[in-house]
Amino acid sequence: MSAGTVSKERSSRRPSWRQVERITPFALLAPSVILMALLLGYPLARLLGISFQQFTRTEFFTRETIYSGLDNYVDLFTGDFFRVLVRTLIVVVAMVAGTVIIGTAVAVLMDKLGRPMRTLVLVGLLFAWATPPLSATVVWKWMFNSQSGIATWALDVVGVNLRGDNSVLFSATKVLTVVTLIVIWQSIPFVALTLYAGLTQVPRELYEAAEMDGAGFWRSFTSVTVPMLKPIFLLLITLSVIWDFRAFSQVWAFNRGGPDNESLLLGSYSYFASFVQYDFGRGSAVAVVMVLLLFGLTAYYVRQMIRSGEAT
Repeated sequence: MSAGTVSKERSSRRPSWRQVERITPFALLAPSVILMALLLGYPLARLLGISFQQFTRTEFFTRETIYSGLDNYVDLFTGDFFRVLVRTLIVVVAMVAGTVIIGTAVAVLMDKLGRPMRTLVLVGLLFAWATPPLSATVVWKWMFNSQSGIATWALDVVGVNLRGDNSVLFSATKVLTVVTLIVIWQSIPFVALTLYAGLTQVPRELYEAAEMDGAGFWRSFTSVTVPMLKPIFLLLITLSVIWDFRAFSQVWAFNRGGPDNESLLLGSYSYFASFVQYDFGRGSAVAVVMVLLLFGLTAYYVRQMIRSGEAT
């Protein structure tokens, strides 16, 4: 075999530049994918396995594995799960709607304000954003204290009585209302800052053209701002749904899901089943259902983003 033939064979075995270019992105992503699979894959697999087991405090201490098949899911869907699910969906819709509407209003306001006032608003938003959820919930609980809470006093002035038997803690509807306000208060900064950043990138010529055509503020907002920021709105709504769906600290720290467990949402319901009733199998089943619901939501978001990119 001649040297030229050997050289040709070696060069044919080497990957071409196009092949290297095609493989490079996957090679760069591989370490992150493997790490995420190890960090998330094993806990999810363990969670799924426990959801098919009879796993109570007894099995926890005896280390005995008793598989119960679909019993946990049957008990789940024949019990009060649907009531908790409907309650969670209603509360999440209220949280997301309040967050997006108020966050959008704050973003538009910052876009109209001068630099000194805008800086003041930004500082206030950052303080609210930086407050830990648990600390914020404790403060809000003090504010609605039936004896000396400032919010209780303010509402009493306008004729809303939250003292004594009318205390917020004695009504699941009132508890969930306050929890919704807490989540909205802490979520507004992220939405407002993200939308404000998007507003700064919208060409001013579009607003000037709309103004020349006789469009007012509302028409300019619906015809220029919303279409230009549609991908950002879609991202914020999806993230808000995912975060609010998993709300736990606010519910549990405010009143531990009371009264009579009527203010439990899915995240706190899973915790209640696992660490209060010590039925880890049932709590895991609730968590698995939550993962599936959030996975479906994320898949819908990715599909919408792909469609939006193709349209663009």
